[in-house]
Amino acid sequence: MAVLMWRTLRDADASVLRGQTVTHDAEPHHWREIFAYRNVWINTAGMLCWVICLVVVSAMIPSYLVDFLRIGTAQMGFILSAIGIGASLGTFGLLSLSDRIGRKPVMIIGALGAGLSLALLRQVGPEPVLLFTLLFLTHFFNNGLVVLTVGPLTTEAVPARLMTTASGLVIGVGEVFGGGVAPVIAGFTAQRFGIQHILDLALAGLAVGAILVLGLQETSSFVLSRHSAQLETKRVDENN
Repeated sequence: MAVLMWRTLRDADASVLRGQTVTHDAEPHHWREIFAYRNVWINTAGMLCWVICLVVVSAMIPSYLVDFLRIGTAQMGFILSAIGIGASLGTFGLLSLSDRIGRKPVMIIGALGAGLSLALLRQVGPEPVLLFTLLFLTHFFNNGLVVLTVGPLTTEAVPARLMTTASGLVIGVGEVFGGGVAPVIAGFTAQRFGIQHILDLALAGLAVGAILVLGLQETSSFVLSRHSAQLETKRVDENN
């Protein structure tokens, strides 16, 4: 992978990347200036929510299936395959959709979709096909949220020279706290209240994230340009 990246990846010039941001700014900036942008704050908190769901469900669902639902090992393996399949397809599916209808609408769809899928999964008994489907949908939507959060919604919201710094902050905070603290809380919850309540923790994270995404700033240049063109057309029509 290192050799492949060395041979393939190229650094992009800030003057080129400026066209992909809402600021259209290619000037040098101090790294602390990333905190002046609303999306950075919201995405940092949102990343915690998505990672809590990702880590808790991925790490604890085997025990939930075997110890609580009494599902056999072979069936458990089939159900768990939904995690990788759903996450892979969600990465491409939601990002592609966001190019067409905008980042923020897709984030709202993703948060609601992941939350509804996980809420339904909590109600399902030892039914492998239905559990596979709902686990697939949970990770389809949740992984799309992760990639949109650390990618375009963060990098497009800041000046070109702050793209990687802003994305690194969002990823770092999410992984350290969401990936490090969430499993500890999930383990305590399982021991104290029962393994079935671990899904409540993941669902709570998605619920908080669904509220946070409402405050995001749209960053898709295509959507913003289309909106500006519509406003201009409306203005011309009104003047005529």
